Amino acid sequence: MSFRYDNRGKYRSFAIGRARVAALAKGRTRGSNRREAVQYVSPHIGYPEGEDFDMIYTRKHVWRHHDRFFKLAANFYGDPSLWWFIPWFNQKPLESDYKPGDVVEIPFPVDELYRFFA
Repeated sequence: MSFRYDNRGKYRSFAIGRARVAALAKGRTRGSNRREAVQYVSPHIGYPEGEDFDMIYTRKHVWRHHDRFFKLAANFYGDPSLWWFIPWFNQKPLESDYKPGDVVEIPFPVDELYRFFA
């Protein structure tokens, strides 16, 4: 199974500390106080339309008071790290968007769902 960020482009971001800025201003370049962070390029996220829905089936789940996305993913997919498919498919990103009694659709198969994340 692939990792969620495998197909994303990456770029590095540098934050220059105050000491480094002061050293550059005085012409000194030794003793870098620079921090580096890896950032991911925002993906294009599609959503199933028309014929794409023919390849996806869903199971309905009635939201209960203590439900969480990762618990549903562990129960339905066998892997809690796939929790993010559920809010994406239902187009409700937060657990607070659901009230007890709301119907949540759990999409299957997982391999077919990965196609929408280019």
